[in-house]
Amino acid sequence: MSGKKMNPTRIEWADNTWNLIPRFPGYYVTKEGKVLSTACNEPRIMKQIAKKTGYRYLFLYDGHGRSVKKYVHHLILVTFVGDAPGGMECRHLDGNPSNNRLENLAWGTKQENSDDKGRHGTFPTGERSGTHKLTEANVREIRRTYGAIPLREMASKYGVSHTAIRRAAMGMKWACVKDVA
Repeated sequence: MSGKKMNPTRIEWADNTWNLIPRFPGYYVTKEGKVLSTACNEPRIMKQIAKKTGYRYLFLYDGHGRSVKKYVHHLILVTFVGDAPGGMECRHLDGNPSNNRLENLAWGTKQENSDDKGRHGTFPTGERSGTHKLTEANVREIRRTYGAIPLREMASKYGVSHTAIRRAAMGMKWACVKDVA
């Protein structure tokens, strides 16, 4: 590495300070979320893979030669803050899963993470939910015709249970749909 003596836990390279990732010898990370591999002769910044959701991950080799998928936000917290306390998970404080800067990350409870999603408007409700069968237009139509058409008939029309129809009509589900057009 250009003649510099390397500190085993921290190196200076390419105008950045890189800290060794625990349990992954030869891999370093910055507070800004870059990951460096020193496995080859020359250090190289690793290319991260972005999921559709925005979360970034990569594959690292552990000390036993096994390739392991690791999320960048998790690597940063483990390296700079320490292992997650029991029952804790990583939170992106600004709601942006691509922002893996240390100051944007924190360990928190599942509830805190869920509350963050509500504050940021990123909680998957309504049509953004991966499990929805109804659309907002369907819910508005159900609310308009609720009581005039039997529940089981509406359920058959929309391909859901009569309970799902009742819950949508009464606002127990699909509360995100506010106005009936």
